[in-house]
Amino acid sequence: MAYFKAARDAEDSVVKYQKVKYEADLSYISRKQVYDSMMTNLKELKDCEVEYKETVDAANNFVNKFRRRMLQYSRKCRDFEIERCELVHSAINQFVVFEMSAEMNNKYDVANFAKILEEFSP
Repeated sequence: MAYFKAARDAEDSVVKYQKVKYEADLSYISRKQVYDSMMTNLKELKDCEVEYKETVDAANNFVNKFRRRMLQYSRKCRDFEIERCELVHSAINQFVVFEMSAEMNNKYDVANFAKILEEFSP
């Protein structure tokens, strides 16, 4: 904001100086004051411009660092998600194998129990 205000003030000062530059009605002192005011505003504009450019560069550097970090974090999250999906898939497979084994054991036990009942005579 300071840069834009300084630019507006400098422009106004330059326009004002251009108007009074060749006016014979004004004294040298008055023209000198307008000139000094213009130069002060132009120096302030230059200082504000340097600060503005530094701020823009700092902001751009921040945005670039932010984007790089977000890309890294995004890749890490993706890798974690891939690993999580693989672990869930593995757990489901282990569960299915466990259930199938339990069912096979139950069938075996039922078959043996049936043989024992047939062989049992009270």
